[in-house]
Amino acid sequence: MFKNLLKEYQEGYVYLFSDRSFYKKLWIIPLLLFFPFIKYPFGIIFIKGWQVQMVEDIMLDKPLQSLQIKKIVLKGLQITGVTIIYWMVPTAFCYLLGLKGILGLFLDILEFIQGGLTGYLTDYIEDYIATLFIYFIWGMISNPILQCGIIRYALTGKWLELLNIPKNILFLMANLHNFLKFYVFYLVTVLLLIILDSLLLFIAFPIEILLLPFLLVLYYGSVSHELGHLAKNAFLKQVNRKKDLTADNPTDYIENKRSH
Repeated sequence: MFKNLLKEYQEGYVYLFSDRSFYKKLWIIPLLLFFPFIKYPFGIIFIKGWQVQMVEDIMLDKPLQSLQIKKIVLKGLQITGVTIIYWMVPTAFCYLLGLKGILGLFLDILEFIQGGLTGYLTDYIEDYIATLFIYFIWGMISNPILQCGIIRYALTGKWLELLNIPKNILFLMANLHNFLKFYVFYLVTVLLLIILDSLLLFIAFPIEILLLPFLLVLYYGSVSHELGHLAKNAFLKQVNRKKDLTADNPTDYIENKRSH
């Protein structure tokens, strides 16, 4: 069992590099992530759209695809917009409680510059503990729901599925065991990349700066690979249970759904 899990986890990394022309297909992504003034927001928007495309491609057992710039940018804008809407919830909650929230960060930086470290900590430490706790809890709740929305968006081609919270919750509950495995892989990936990035930062800071965009591509590629497999397994299970098709693969299921 452990060997099968290890093999499945390794596939998330192997997938990107199994195509010998991967650098020709993906070169623009690390470039967008390298320069800070391009990375925020353009690089992040682009890689979010690429994630949706990757989930769909892997769900359909496609090899690594060339980047369809317009489609990826559109999907990235949709994902980013919905993510902002999701994170407006804890922001509003913080303001209802009289906390500064994330939007008060810029004012706090100015206060820190003017008032010094002692005044800054005295005035705001309790605020920040409460704010971070609220955002952390919301992240634990909303992240799986948003990822279910990404899977359902990839399947149906309808971006509003990102906002269909009831259906996304039902999808999460129906595939909870698969999501538990996904989050084990997710935590291992994050931990490994943090360790690697920290070592590079400690050994050679300039090299770390150069390699960080590639580590982000590796991270998103690995996570998207696991979400794609989760999507394929979950929806094949749905198809078999409903028996609404004679199809035995997600491609036919998608074509059936999108034609109605």
